[in-house]
Amino acid sequence: MMIVPSRDSARSISAGLMLMLAFAAWPVGQARAAPVKVTGVALKEAANELQVSIVATGPVRYQTRDVQPGWIVVDVESAQLGMPSGQLPLARGLVRRVRVGQFMTNVVRVVVELSHPASWRLSTSPDSAAILVGIPIQAKGRPIPAVAVPAQLPLPPAAPSATQPAPAAAAGALSDQTLINLDLRNAEISDVISALAKTANINVVTDSDVRGRVTIRLINVTFEDALRLVLEPNGLGYATVGPNLLIMRKDKLARPVLRQYQVANMSADVFQSTYLPVIQIKKDQVVVDTATNSILVVGTVEEQGKIADLLSRVDLPIEKATTRVVHLNYVDAAAFIDLLSTRLPDSA
Repeated sequence: MMIVPSRDSARSISAGLMLMLAFAAWPVGQARAAPVKVTGVALKEAANELQVSIVATGPVRYQTRDVQPGWIVVDVESAQLGMPSGQLPLARGLVRRVRVGQFMTNVVRVVVELSHPASWRLSTSPDSAAILVGIPIQAKGRPIPAVAVPAQLPLPPAAPSATQPAPAAAAGALSDQTLINLDLRNAEISDVISALAKTANINVVTDSDVRGRVTIRLINVTFEDALRLVLEPNGLGYATVGPNLLIMRKDKLARPVLRQYQVANMSADVFQSTYLPVIQIKKDQVVVDTATNSILVVGTVEEQGKIADLLSRVDLPIEKATTRVVHLNYVDAAAFIDLLSTRLPDSA
């Protein structure tokens, strides 16, 4: 006996087949969205709170974790890290440090460490592409004491370790052609400079006048190019002072200052007449104080840095004098030899 389906049953079967075919033809890429990238973490001060912003390339989902008192731990799910991992140069108020890393294959973890446990709030931006962590500035109507920020110029270790090399000389970092990437949004300029210094492994001293916020995305640029792109649009410049890099406003860098240098192992007059011309310090910039065997120099910050570096290299006690190869940064080697041959007595 043949059973003929009713008209309603036929319609239902037809609709079900069409639905199954539609799902089978649905693109896999649309069914599973690509993971977002966490591209920046910044710290800024709002009206009544500090705000840590975790910025991504699209809407984010997140969970908070209770790891230990005084830590705010945010796990961004279905996400990849699109910025360097590790500790970020962010510290202010209750915030001691901020760390970011790829915690799991599809989870980016951001850890905000506070100086002591405190209340905080979590929200997202209107487009859900940023997570905002609000941390109070005041407690019971009184400002919360600011945490001490680490010095901008850390002392290098006594001996370089295998895992953490000693900071490189500033001049070497400026000539290094290694390419770096940096992606920060609405970050303090001083924090951006610190991040660059950490990438290049050099010491940087930032003047107190260096202020402002920048958004920057750099891909495959040298340290020197990255530094110029951050500094020049903001009226800033730099000078090398020994192994360190000094950042300040351009007008301040060009402003002459007076400094005194004590000469210990030679005559101050000899240092002024023999060595200072090598780095183009003019005689009318220098006064020799024979009573204290020192020199007083009027010059720019960059010139003062060259003098301090030169004095540290040549003003050595006789028992510490050694023979070595010296790389000259400011004069041609042949011209330097000619100058020395006219200034120094012949050896016996």
